[in-house]
Amino acid sequence: MAGAAGMQPGSAEPDWQLLAEIAERCPLVDRTWQADIGCVVCTCNQWVFGELAPLLRRAMPKTWTVDDSALIPSSLRLIVERAGGLRQDQHLHGRAIGDGHLWALVWPWKDQVTVTLKLGLERTVSAESLVWTEQLRGAFGLSPG
Repeated sequence: MAGAAGMQPGSAEPDWQLLAEIAERCPLVDRTWQADIGCVVCTCNQWVFGELAPLLRRAMPKTWTVDDSALIPSSLRLIVERAGGLRQDQHLHGRAIGDGHLWALVWPWKDQVTVTLKLGLERTVSAESLVWTEQLRGAFGLSPG
């Protein structure tokens, strides 16, 4: 994925230890799997998100907002569109991983307290991508699909 709108070539696979740290900070009661875009959904408050934000930046250092959304790689742009798009105060984190991306959508609510985090892996469908999807689900304590 070299040269894809500021994305560096991808590492071979996600940093599972870092994803486990992110999962530990997401409230267990508020975790679900959103099958239509293949991601973990975690809803938390701003204080919990304050602990998550530095970990997200380490796991996915590239960030886009509505202002630079035209620079989002096309495969991620499709996910963002299917998820409802980006609005002011919302952003997308990303990191090239192999032939795809690790991504996270961060959506603060208008109540200025609640934040929804959607985190997934976008890859060409393969046996490895299916294994990674199950590893992601497992890291967040979600049963296999």
